[in-house]
Amino acid sequence: MRRSLLTLCLAAMSAATFAQSTFGVKGGLNFSKLSYSNIGQDVGYSSDMMTTFQAGVFADFKVSESVSIQPALLYSVKGAKTNIGGPSTNTIAKTTIKYLHLPVNILFHKPLGKHELYFGGGPFISYALSGKIKGSTVMFEEGVKTVKPVDEKLKFTDTSNGIKRTDAGLEILAGFKFSNGFLVNLNYDFGLANIEYGSPTTRTRVLGVSVGYAFQ
Repeated sequence: MRRSLLTLCLAAMSAATFAQSTFGVKGGLNFSKLSYSNIGQDVGYSSDMMTTFQAGVFADFKVSESVSIQPALLYSVKGAKTNIGGPSTNTIAKTTIKYLHLPVNILFHKPLGKHELYFGGGPFISYALSGKIKGSTVMFEEGVKTVKPVDEKLKFTDTSNGIKRTDAGLEILAGFKFSNGFLVNLNYDFGLANIEYGSPTTRTRVLGVSVGYAFQ
């Protein structure tokens, strides 16, 4: 994971050597969920989409008239509405993880009159700043139903049970830039890393819609 971060940083630093560069800001909505696999037979996991947000800055370094490298540094919230059911318990909660998110995309640009269409993709790496689970657990013991509230901070670790600090994967990005610098983006982040120790394997999925401004 550290090698991946170093690679992304080197790519961004290398891009800075190009003469033509643009800087900007953007922000918008995330439609986030978690993907589960390798689930045990006694426990059921399901995930529904949750609306969160993203905001930050980006730079666009021209490699040629039609190709650029675009790193961004964003505050991005990922997570999902989760339902975890066992033999005698069922937990319905919102899992929210706040990340410092660094994608580095290679973009292809196509002029449309004075405006511009762009699309492309690349790797991303995210570092978790904080997170929490909030909801309720229903327990059945000897026919008696008990509801217990859940409101706890996530425990992050890279060495033992819990949630891992880092997430990594691939991003697809497309957008439209108007001649005045205003832009609209659509991105999809496909997490490849397992962000949780033990079972199940947990990966992030995020569809993002954002608006921004590129300073000319």
